[in-house]
Amino acid sequence: QFSLGDFSGSEKTARELIERFPSSFEGYFALGYMLAETESGITDIEASIEYYEQALERKPDLLNGHWNVCESLDRLGQTERLRAAAKKALPLFEKDVRMRPTNSDALVGLAHVYIWSGDLEKGKPIAEKLFNDLKTEGLVLYYLTGIYQNLNEPERILACYRRALESGVSIRDIRVWITSEPMAKYREREDFQELLKEIERREGAAA
Repeated sequence: QFSLGDFSGSEKTARELIERFPSSFEGYFALGYMLAETESGITDIEASIEYYEQALERKPDLLNGHWNVCESLDRLGQTERLRAAAKKALPLFEKDVRMRPTNSDALVGLAHVYIWSGDLEKGKPIAEKLFNDLKTEGLVLYYLTGIYQNLNEPERILACYRRALESGVSIRDIRVWITSEPMAKYREREDFQELLKEIERREGAAA
């Protein structure tokens, strides 16, 4: 329902899941996700964190739950709470990399959680290795932009967007990424404006 734009129906379904299965994590996670999404029209980041945390009480090893708590706290600028949540999540992300040592999704997740926890010495080298790997593409590049936003490195962010554009990521997705709230402070830069113009040119050619 949510993916089809039926936000009110999705919210109702999630709340019904919580009522019917209070010991299950699914309803809490779903409601947290909806409350975190700006397009839902019911956005409440603080409330979304509370529901994610309730989901984690019921399923402590829920990797996406820990990630979403950290991401939401990052959006709120709650640095101390973010560091505490990231440190709590670290063992799960480290385990994920031990199980999938060459998987770029697992590696970029661990890098980001290290950086959220304040451990740049461990996080940044992983991010740089992924950045320098020419095979890195798609969503991994998107997650790298989040890391470089945390590190305030706009040149790296721009390079990731350009590589995503050339590697076949849809123009629509890249426009969504670059016009998202965290990127607002960079959008007036000349190099970002040039990329937006390039996206507009490609959109016009595809029309």
